[in-house]
Amino acid sequence: PDYAWCVACVILVPLHREVHFYVVHRFEHIRCVYRWIHSLHHRNTDIEPFAGLCMHPIEHLYYYSCFMTVLYLPAAPVFYFKWSGVHAMIS
Repeated sequence: PDYAWCVACVILVPLHREVHFYVVHRFEHIRCVYRWIHSLHHRNTDIEPFAGLCMHPIEHLYYYSCFMTVLYLPAAPVFYFKWSGVHAMIS
């Protein structure tokens, strides 16, 4: 195995996931997107472990689009799916 690529993936995959989340979340706070899509998430008052996933269906498309990176990033898909999946579920 190429250890340098493994180390690069351990650094690049979390970095990509954080940048993706930031960009998507800032996009969702544009006035028209916020009003019709993202405001549902902010109106949620339910306190439970999965309350962060209370989103409009369109918002789920943006949020989970991070998994599409596997199509153009030659990283190990298993590592990327595990990292992004865990992060997506706990954030």
